[in-house]
Amino acid sequence: MEAAIQQAYDEIEKFVLQPDFWVKINSSDQDILDKLREPAYLMALIDFISVEDHYHSAKKFGKFFQSADASFTEIFATNLQVANHAIESIKKCKNYSMALGVIGQIFSRCICSLPEAISDLFRVSSTVIPTIVEMIQYENIYNIVYDEVSMSQYKGIPHFFWNLIRILVGKDKMENLESYIPEYFKLFREPEFPLPTLSTVQRNNLIAILKLFCQNSMHNGLIPFEVGLNCHTLCGFLTQYIITEMNQDLLAALPLIDLAYTLVESKEIEMVVLSHVVKMVKEQKIDLLPIKYLSKYNSFIPLNEIIPLFQYISVTNIPNIPLNLMLKLFKAIAQNCNDPAFATQVYDIIKQQWDDSSRLKKIFYITVIASFNTAIGEPIFNKKLIAELVIPFTSVEKTPNLPNWTITAADL
Repeated sequence: MEAAIQQAYDEIEKFVLQPDFWVKINSSDQDILDKLREPAYLMALIDFISVEDHYHSAKKFGKFFQSADASFTEIFATNLQVANHAIESIKKCKNYSMALGVIGQIFSRCICSLPEAISDLFRVSSTVIPTIVEMIQYENIYNIVYDEVSMSQYKGIPHFFWNLIRILVGKDKMENLESYIPEYFKLFREPEFPLPTLSTVQRNNLIAILKLFCQNSMHNGLIPFEVGLNCHTLCGFLTQYIITEMNQDLLAALPLIDLAYTLVESKEIEMVVLSHVVKMVKEQKIDLLPIKYLSKYNSFIPLNEIIPLFQYISVTNIPNIPLNLMLKLFKAIAQNCNDPAFATQVYDIIKQQWDDSSRLKKIFYITVIASFNTAIGEPIFNKKLIAELVIPFTSVEKTPNLPNWTITAADL
């Protein structure tokens, strides 16, 4: 086949120098199109446009493929040799966007029009997924994959993402998590390739792509074809993997918190993340991902675990962005609070720290106060804190709206 590809490449080099070559292609000259449908010619053409000096030819081929008939799409989706060759060619042009764009366009069209065929390709090819993962450390390739994954048609081919997960988790940990693997993935033969060791950049980019897949495809912890099934779920597997990683090395597992943010709430993850946030705030080493996670998921956190954190924040200078995320956490806690004792403890901390607090911190306090429901908040904050401290402050400062509680003249 290599000799046939080289012969086809030599012919293509001669063809493109002819002024009417692209005219014939665009006018559907049957002889040329039949040539290009031959696997050797198609692979040779991919090699040709992957050369940086052939930018204009790559651009013209991209336009041709946009309007080409479905037979070309079918070749890339069903011919394993052609598909592998096209994917491997990205190694030659990792910093050359035109050829990358054309190859990305080809597989995007395959996924859109022939999802079952391309899903089969992802399952049997030992080249496609490892090559994508190997090259994903390069920004151009990462951006192309990320943009393609954002398209809704990827929802129908979860096996592509399952193999990305296998690579992320690694061989040994996959064996340890065997009992959590969704049954439907066990029914299919996995492509035979060694699971590589990932660099930090590859790992983080892989996590970002899997996060996007979960955002687009997962609803209430289920991807589409899990609905109605009584089985282990992809969400459950990922959650258990993240818990395992966090228990082994929390700092190394921090990027996975961003993935956990797209999954269903987990008590185990929540408590580990809270412990890290408390430690982090005390050391004044702010990391946004754990705070962001707790600002969304916090229903399992005991109130007695929150008070020490609120106390420490009240006496610590926190930058604006993490303080705003902390505010989301405390607002969510306050909104769901039915414990007057907790509200009283918050009151005591605010009252004690008010005079020494910055303008920003005072606004933070007011917003937390306003988040308590009336039944809990009004008896504690209305006659005490609001009348004594908040009203004088708001008379000279532009602040968030106060709670809609009744303050009488006697209170003031």
